[in-house]
Amino acid sequence: MWLSDFIVQHAAKWARRKGPPGIVWVDEFPELGERIAKAAGVPYYGDGPEASATIPRERGKRSIVASLRAHGTGRNLTILSRMLFVKPPADGAAWEQTIGRCHRQGQLADEVEVAPCSSPR
Repeated sequence: MWLSDFIVQHAAKWARRKGPPGIVWVDEFPELGERIAKAAGVPYYGDGPEASATIPRERGKRSIVASLRAHGTGRNLTILSRMLFVKPPADGAAWEQTIGRCHRQGQLADEVEVAPCSSPR
């Protein structure tokens, strides 16, 4: 049951924002990732080896939505310089590793934007 679509709309708006494309990271609920991707008109990559292999084929021309479990070990996502975490990981190592996919040697952007999904006021 969906009680509010705030997170879906907020994340979709962020993904459609003009400027450099980014990645919306979701965790736990693939249905949430699918809804955000549909609302934004961008692809969703769930968990597993197929998503881990497919995400790096993106060319950085559009934002994407992906499961935190899709990034795989050592994946280089420097084609994207913005990240929105719908729910940041509780584990500091997972948080650091995920940010490190974009913020690493080879990143051409001057800076990498990392943002948590904020709640309505």
